[in-house]
Order: sequence, then C-alpha cells, then structure tokens
Amino acid sequence: MYNTLNATSFPFANIGEVEKICNELLKVDNLYSVMVSDNQLQDKKSVAWIDSIITNNMGCLTREVTYEEHPVSLMPILKVQDNTQRYVWEHNRGIQGTILDNLHEVFFYINGTANGENELYKQIIYPLKINESLDYHAIIDFCFNSKNPYLTRIYLIGSLFTYPSYSILLNELHQLHIQLVITVTDVDYLHYMQAYTDLAMQEDIIVQVMIKNVNDIEELLINHDKVDVHYYFLVASEAEYEYVLDTTKKDDNKLDYQIIPIVKDNLDFFRNLVYLDEKELTETPLTKRDIFVRQSINLNDFGRLTVLPDGRVYSNVNHPSLGTIKNLPIDIVYKEFTKGQSWFNVRKQKPCSDCIYQWLCPSPSNIELAIGKPNLCLMKE
Repeated sequence: MYNTLNATSFPFANIGEVEKICNELLKVDNLYSVMVSDNQLQDKKSVAWIDSIITNNMGCLTREVTYEEHPVSLMPILKVQDNTQRYVWEHNRGIQGTILDNLHEVFFYINGTANGENELYKQIIYPLKINESLDYHAIIDFCFNSKNPYLTRIYLIGSLFTYPSYSILLNELHQLHIQLVITVTDVDYLHYMQAYTDLAMQEDIIVQVMIKNVNDIEELLINHDKVDVHYYFLVASEAEYEYVLDTTKKDDNKLDYQIIPIVKDNLDFFRNLVYLDEKELTETPLTKRDIFVRQSINLNDFGRLTVLPDGRVYSNVNHPSLGTIKNLPIDIVYKEFTKGQSWFNVRKQKPCSDCIYQWLCPSPSNIELAIGKPNLCLMKE
C-alpha cells in the first residue's frame, strides 16, 4: 500500500478477506470506498490491515450512517487509452481526427560525424558515425505535416555546421515557432564553438553538448556563464563520475548540466550508480496520477518519433521501424497506436509483473532494451 500524499508505504499479504476487500476497492465504480462486513471486521488479518491504513493516513473506517454520502476518491483514467478505439473508428472512415495531437517531439538525426558512435544512440540521444544524411526538404515537409498544438520540440542531431543546407533548414523550421534543440558531440562543439554559442543565444534554440571525453571539461566550459548551453556528461566509470563532480563543483557560476551513466562493458558500475533499490522506490514522491500514468503509457517514449539518416522512422530506435520520412506523420502515429511496441510499453512483463513495486518503478527505458535487461532495479532481476 502506497500513500501518494506523503510517500509512505507498507507491505501486506493480499489473501483471504483482505483480498476480497482489495478486489472491491479496485473496481472503478466503487471510487475507492467499499462496505466492510461484520465477518471481515472480526477477521484478525483484516482488522490489522485496516488499522495499518488508518495509522498511515491512507484511509478511514466509518459508519455509513454518519455520512449522507460516503467518502469517495476519484481514480485517474487516462483518455489516451479510451481514444485508441475512437482513432481506429475515425481511421476506418477516413477521418483525420486528433490523433496527431499525441506527437510531442520529433528527433532528426540529420547526418553523421566522425566523432559520433553507432551504438550509443540506442541508449541515449547521441550523433552517429555514418556518411548518410537526411534531405532537408524531407525534414521540412515532415515537420510541417507534424505540426499540432502539442508538438513542443524538434531535435536536430549530428554535425549541424557540416550539413550542407543547415541555414535553409533553420530558417524554414523557425516558421513553425517550435523550440529547436541542437544536439552535438563535444568534439564538434569545440570545432564550431562560436557558431554553436551564437545559436544558443537565440530565444527558440537550445544547444545540447554530449560530452563523452570528460577530460576536456575545462576547455568546454570556458565562458560557459556567458552562453546558454546545456552540457551532458557521459560517464562510464566511477573515476569519470567523481571527476565530473569535482570539476563542476569548482565552478561557482551556474552551470546547466546533467550526468548520464552509459553502459559500456561496465555493468557493475552501472548497477551501483543507476539500479534502484527498495528504499529509493518507496521513498520517491509520486502522485496518484503519476502511478496511473505508468500503468498506461511509457513516459520515456510516448509522443516521440525518431528519424535516422537513412530516412526510417521509429517510436524507439530499439524497435522495428514504423515507416519512412516520406510517410505522413499522422499515419506513423496511427501505426504506433495500433501496432507499435514503444508508446504503450509498460511494466507488464515478468519479472516486473510479479513485483509489488511494479507501478512505482519508472517506465522501461532504452538502457534496458540496449543491454537486454528486463529492468534496472535490485528487486527482481
């Protein structure tokens, strides 16, 4: 039992009379309020369970006659699940509807770079090391066809200033009035530092620098307090992690950064730094809606599409392609809703489905898919 008001919890055996009460509480129409019989109030395990609920401020026990209407609590229901049937109905009748409103971010790997890596992108956003590039006309068309009230960001990943038509692309995308995020390797950023910092000064552009060579931190952070650049330090060992912490602490000026552990023949380090234990799972504050969202959609993937330099479109790069950049975005979103594996990938698989912390755990991530692990916790591996 988990209390979303104060992040407290207690375990219990869901058997006997307690199980009967729980089954009734889980029915949507009961609104978390049920009658408890005299027999159940004479059952020692039921009484102990109810006492724990009251003690932890998770509920109350009252005589029905003391209320004109018994107390209730609404169960959050995500419309996105109910909407799927409507989307299918509309699609079968040639109605466009509002399904495209579920597309919130699009990631374009516009080209490759000699400083990229061809495996890391399966874990995190990171430029590739290939010679292919996307046609800027195709990018522009896909973006304009993707526009909806909830499309908030467009990512351009790669080596922007070696992309032949970068200025035309940026000018066209500015017309959408949607925030652009430029993602670049640390080496490419250093090579074109002034150009990237000039971009970062624009109100609707964010520059993200993916720093794999942590020893270059000091050179990268020169004048960082004068530019609005976001730094992502990729660490693969305890030594790198500690070095980044020590170096960033020396700078008193505000630094916008994040440390991202990556998997690279270092599962012991990753396990120690990233894997969640029981204490972390139970003490992380979550709202009731947070928990229900995790039962319904994948918070890491939902609303996102990724286009690789070969033009193939993915809802997650670790899953099969949904189509190409030449397809209409609305058709790709419909395919993900009806046949996809990413947006609704939640913890229904074993061993998570047998774990009492199933819905307290974060949504399945790319890391799990990339390393072939069912979860990133110490509860049930």
